[in-house]
Amino acid sequence: MEPIKKLFEKDFFSDLLEKKIEVDLFQHTIDDILPNNMVNLFKVTKFTKGILFLSAPSNAFAHKIKLMSRDIIKKINPQLDKDKHISSIKVRVNVANKLIGKPGDGIPMEGISRLRDLSKKLNPSPLKKTISAILKK
Repeated sequence: MEPIKKLFEKDFFSDLLEKKIEVDLFQHTIDDILPNNMVNLFKVTKFTKGILFLSAPSNAFAHKIKLMSRDIIKKINPQLDKDKHISSIKVRVNVANKLIGKPGDGIPMEGISRLRDLSKKLNPSPLKKTISAILKK
């Protein structure tokens, strides 16, 4: 256990800890300023050269925070040290990675039976090949 503690005392990890503390400070101050219904929707991701980066779940919320950014900056800057003053806020949208289903998933049984009937009527063609591939899945 001691070697792990020594590893975390290195400069690299101390820099990460400082950045985490800084981000947490900005997160808490923004949580105090934002309306209660918006507090859980935004997360401070980083602060660099006077620019505060936030992440939002959708474009609508990102636009809302952009409209409020001047008021947020006016309210936050008096609470911060001179070197941590915010000049602008940038909002990034988190895109949810949705799983894409296989072709043919979710086709009702009636649709499958109609596709089967259609493939029996068709002559050999690319369409018949595609329908049979869908029916195999």
